[in-house]
Amino acid sequence: MRIEISVVADEGDEMATRLGVLHLEMASHTGRWAYVVDPDGVIRLELEYPIEIGQNIDKILRSKGLFKRPTRAMWLPVDWPNNANFDDRVLLESPSDVATAEKRLARIGEKNYEWLDWWFRPNGLE
Repeated sequence: MRIEISVVADEGDEMATRLGVLHLEMASHTGRWAYVVDPDGVIRLELEYPIEIGQNIDKILRSKGLFKRPTRAMWLPVDWPNNANFDDRVLLESPSDVATAEKRLARIGEKNYEWLDWWFRPNGLE
């Protein structure tokens, strides 16, 4: 399996200090936290685990969806990219009413998207 994200060990607390995530109550430890940081240095995901248990790498690997999303509004369903109903497809922003859905459908064309209801449509990331 090829991991498309960088994993960094921060033994000297340099990154934790720069990102402002050093927890004073834990002395110089960040605890058992995992952070996903975008290329602009913005924390996009923070996962905290009790110190007694290990982290779930699948949850961390799912975060790659944050970087694959186009700019339009969309959401990743639970267990993406292996969702039982949608596989690796995402859920596009829901229209606020039927009239808005009909306008959107007229604009983009019916052939491009699968509509499960007027407000609900999954789509690929392409």
